[in-house]
Amino acid sequence: MNNMNNKEDVSIFDRLISKKRPVWVTLVVSLLFLLLPFAAAYLDGALGNIFKEGQWRVFLLAPVIIIYIWMVSPIMTRMAENVFITLRPLVQLDDEDFDRIIYEASRLNPLHEWLAFGFGLVLGIAASLASEFDADLTWLRIYWFLATALLYGILAWTIYVAVASTRVTAALHRQPMRIDILALTPFEAIGRQSLVLALVFLGGITLSLLLSFQLENLTTPEFWIIYVLLITTPSPIRAKKLAH
Repeated sequence: MNNMNNKEDVSIFDRLISKKRPVWVTLVVSLLFLLLPFAAAYLDGALGNIFKEGQWRVFLLAPVIIIYIWMVSPIMTRMAENVFITLRPLVQLDDEDFDRIIYEASRLNPLHEWLAFGFGLVLGIAASLASEFDADLTWLRIYWFLATALLYGILAWTIYVAVASTRVTAALHRQPMRIDILALTPFEAIGRQSLVLALVFLGGITLSLLLSFQLENLTTPEFWIIYVLLITTPSPIRAKKLAH
């Protein structure tokens, strides 16, 4: 099953986000990303104010969620590979055909990935432009604009990849399979993957609420757009996986 290990050719998301990296790289990049809002506030002379007024939580929203996605994506990739491994003995195909089906079903159109990212980017730009900053907060304004746009872009991209990932399990279930109805162990990996995916989305939502929720957010359309997407995405993904 050579193609199962050739993840770099499957999607841009796998190449940039899901690829496992050394721990020190993850820690250094994460720390630098977390320091960005404080560096911007320092350059604007507002570092003390964002702590005094409690705004530091909001400015950490984008880096925390992006780092969270970066860290959980390799875990989700490994769980998907476990599904392929547990289903392999059931699928009545030779290794070459099995690998080909996984590769073809896993491979995402780069244009669709960029469109998903671009859609989120537009939402993020719209959300950032709706925020108001004092005239002297130049660096914080620039940081907020770029970080919010990037956050929404990655969120939309992640949702698209998560939904598209259901195609692999569905493709395998369409192949001739030898199933013992009394032996459900091979299908436990699918259930675990679906459950963990739902928990991953729930974890992201919880982090976001802890860092940014304010009562006035309930009146903004971007708040409802992003949380409705995050809340509703895990249910159809899980239903698709279990249905197949």
